[in-house]
Amino acid sequence: MPAELIRYDQGRVSMHPAVGNIATALSPLATAANIVSQIGACIVEINRFRLEARYLAGQREVSLEIVKNRQRAIVQLFDAEKRASMQTHVDRRGLMAGYHQMISNSCDMRVSEEQRTLAMTIIPVLSSQIVQDRATAGDNLIRLCDSLALGQAEIEVAAWRALDR
Repeated sequence: MPAELIRYDQGRVSMHPAVGNIATALSPLATAANIVSQIGACIVEINRFRLEARYLAGQREVSLEIVKNRQRAIVQLFDAEKRASMQTHVDRRGLMAGYHQMISNSCDMRVSEEQRTLAMTIIPVLSSQIVQDRATAGDNLIRLCDSLALGQAEIEVAAWRALDR
């Protein structure tokens, strides 16, 4: 795409040298040469904006579809894993070991940033179950679904699910 003919930078408008060259070529128009060349530059830029707006609108639609597809996939995976968690049991020792491992991973600079972020997200999920388990002092086996305090994640998934209908 050719360079911008009209630049706007920090409140100041400037013209590309091509505009001045066209004004010189239009010298038979005398004082109107600058006016005509600058109006021509405006028309070129208006057309460019129109094309760019169409392109961006198309890109927006593509981007929205990508986001919607990703959300659907996340909702499906979340639902499948939640169903699986309802059939899975963990013991207190496993819960505590997992909790301590997540704390360790969240502080370990040798692991990736993504892994640390995931560990920090899982810590409150596990800690809420540990607190609940200690309070009730129930069975040695805890349903995994019950231990995964999914609160805000469940709310987000429900909202995405509603958007997809």
